[in-house]
Parts: sequence; C-alpha cells; structure tokens
Amino acid sequence: MEAISIIGMGLAFFFELLLLRKKDKSISDRILAVWMFIIGLHLFSAYGIAQGFHLRWPLLIMIFAPFPMLHGPFLLLYLMSLTRESRKVRWYDLIHFLPYLLGTIPFLPYAQLPGAEAMSKLESLETGAQSWPFLMIGFGIQTSGLIYAVVSYILLQRHRKRMKDQFSDQEQVSLEWLRYLILGIGIIYVVVMASVWLERTSGLLSPDWREFLIYTTVTLFVFLFGYYGIRQESIFTDQPLSGRKTAVPDYSEPDIERYQRSGLKSEQIDQYYQRLLEFMEEEKPFFESRLSLNQLAEHLGLSPNHLSQIINERANQNFYQLVNGYRIRCFKEKLQDPANAHLTLLAIALDCGFNSKSSFNHTFKKMTGHTPSQYQQLLREQS
Repeated sequence: MEAISIIGMGLAFFFELLLLRKKDKSISDRILAVWMFIIGLHLFSAYGIAQGFHLRWPLLIMIFAPFPMLHGPFLLLYLMSLTRESRKVRWYDLIHFLPYLLGTIPFLPYAQLPGAEAMSKLESLETGAQSWPFLMIGFGIQTSGLIYAVVSYILLQRHRKRMKDQFSDQEQVSLEWLRYLILGIGIIYVVVMASVWLERTSGLLSPDWREFLIYTTVTLFVFLFGYYGIRQESIFTDQPLSGRKTAVPDYSEPDIERYQRSGLKSEQIDQYYQRLLEFMEEEKPFFESRLSLNQLAEHLGLSPNHLSQIINERANQNFYQLVNGYRIRCFKEKLQDPANAHLTLLAIALDCGFNSKSSFNHTFKKMTGHTPSQYQQLLREQS
C-alpha cells in the first residue's frame, strides 16, 4: 500500500508541476493544478497513516478524513470552467466545498487529544449520540464523488447539445478529456462503495485490503490522467485547447421561448433563409472546417440567435446538421466524379470541409446510415 501511495503521489505532484509550468495558464489549468495537488495530498495521507503520522499529529485526521469530498467539486468546477461562457470562478461556486469544511468539525475535539487517545475514541464511536456526524461523513465520502460525476455528465451532455447549434465540428478534444475524467471519478467512487460494502456486510475484505483497492484505483486514475493528458498535448503545453473555443451561451429557456422574443416575422425568416441557401451554394463556407454559427451569422449580417432560429424553423435542423449535410453532399458529388478517382476517401472528405478522419466517419455514418467505404461499395455495385 505504501508503494502504491508513493507512486500515485509522485505522479500527481509531477502533473501538477507540468500544469504550473505552462506560460499562458487559463483558469481551468489552475483548477486542474490545484486538484492534482489535492489528489497528491490525499495519497500522501494514505502513506502517512501507514507511517503513523496521525498518531503524532492528530490534526491530520481532521484535515484528511473528509478529503474524498473534495474531488467531486473539483471535477464540476473544472467542467464549468471549460464549458460555460464566462470562464470565471464565482464566489458561489465555492459552496460545493462546504461539505468538506463541515466534515472537519466533528473531528475538532479529537484533534486536540494525544494521537493514540484520539484514535482510540474515534474507533470506539460505533453507536451512540456522538456517532451520527461520523456516519454522515462516511455516507458523504462514499457517495459525493459518484453524485458529482453524474451531475457533471448531465451538464456535459447539455453542453454538447448546445454546441450543435454553434459549431460544425463536434470533435472537440476537451470534451473527450472531460468524459475520461468523469468516468474515472465515477469508477473510483463505485470502487469505494463496493469495497466498503464488501468489508462491512460480507466480510470478504479486510480494512487493509479495502484501502489497498481504493488507493490502487486512485493511482491508476492519476496514471490515466497523465496518459490522456499527454496524448491531448494541450493539457500540459501552451498549445491552445480546442475546448476553449467551444463555450456557448448557457440558455436556460427552451428555444421556442427564446425565438418568440426574437422579433423576426415569418416573411423575414423566409427571406433570410433564402439568403442563407444562396450563400451556402455560392460561397460554400462549409469548406472551412472550423466554421461556427457566429462566423456564418457575421457573413450574412444576422445575429447568431436569429440565424439559429432560421435554421431550426425552416430547415428543421440545427447548425451542425445543416453544415455537415452540405459537406456530405459535396463528398458524394466528388466521389462520383471520375476526375477524383485517384483521391482517397479521406482526401475528398478534407476537401469538403471535414476536419479529420474520425470526425468524417462518425458524421457520415450518423447522417447516412453507412460508412464511407460502404457507400463507395454501393456506388460500385450500382454502376
């Protein structure tokens, strides 16, 4: 267990230093660096228990016991810093850390006792009037991370849905990165709940094995954090993070209610929709792989909200579907042109505005029901 804690602690502090070395650190970088430091301290606490530090300094018990209740809030804070428009940390965001502070209060009387006496009294708190605060802390430790992981996933899905009204390219590395983090935190707390249950109800796990299982999972999470962070590169370098361009207004009301106040009349919508179609056919802005709703609205002299309304109401599509529909039609036309017979499917897709092979394959299959190669085979069979 000590070796596992040392490895995980070293990795966490190493990744924290990489984040702090970045020149142009964003608020999300800073949140992630602090979170890595907290994870490192959490793993240090496991090492400290094995070394008996808590017997010499009972104050460490008060500080470290509720530590697991910090990880869920840090996950949510990091997600919000990447996906919401303001990017700033607001004072009321810090309320999420209140459970941790409340969790330290029941330990205060014991933090002032000699270490052995403090541990003896804490271990004897199985029942009685004084046990309920610790039972609440235990419940919070077991469930908080899982609850925050679920909430974070819901918020991420909502953000992805809003992005389809704003961006033509949905392959955003930062969103994949967030999915990995959410999944990792969720797995850790499932392991925590399962191991506690196995120890207390079935007796299949001893306390030592339970701690080993939990901290091994945390260490594996830190390792995978670094692995995917390095693969993405922008997490630890000064390269721009694509997700920082994906923040969209956080509309709290349905589209219908927003559009009712837009001021556009039906005749105007028809007129602007016709202008949009002509612009798409003549200027072919979809060739720009990073085309956004704001950019297209600027070309047309419209507000982004009005353009979104026009696309939704007249094309019965969102911005993502509209633009990629043109790209797919372009791909199909070029694929059937004998002049392009020497080009690969990917080369044709890139010429039509797709950003990458994975983005092209995913979008084509989703919108046509076939993979690009299957569609090519169908054309050959028909000819």
